[in-house]
Amino acid sequence: MNAAYESWQNISRPNGYPYPKRWPGWPKTLTTWKVSKNWKPMATIKYFGMLAEATGLQEERMALEPQAVSTLKQLLLEKHPTLMGKDFRIAVNQELGDDNRMVSDTTEIALLPPFSGG
Repeated sequence: MNAAYESWQNISRPNGYPYPKRWPGWPKTLTTWKVSKNWKPMATIKYFGMLAEATGLQEERMALEPQAVSTLKQLLLEKHPTLMGKDFRIAVNQELGDDNRMVSDTTEIALLPPFSGG
């Protein structure tokens, strides 16, 4: 049994008792909490600075197959054409690296504009 299914079972049937008898509003509450029976892990993609302005987003979640950062970059450029021509780096799990690194649906991805400092 996978972890997502087990967590759904824990929420929907604590101690073996279904919520409808004990908590009549449970479907609405679970929807409000954004709990889904079909839950799948999703990568978190964060946009900073001019990239957040260009996309109109500070963060989004996306289901990703395992792929290289270079492939993800192309996917994001297709999804957000306003990123075309913008210079940015991609950090994976808070680490900068090259475009050959792999990302998946459990990864935190940050698009970082050029920055300077000392």
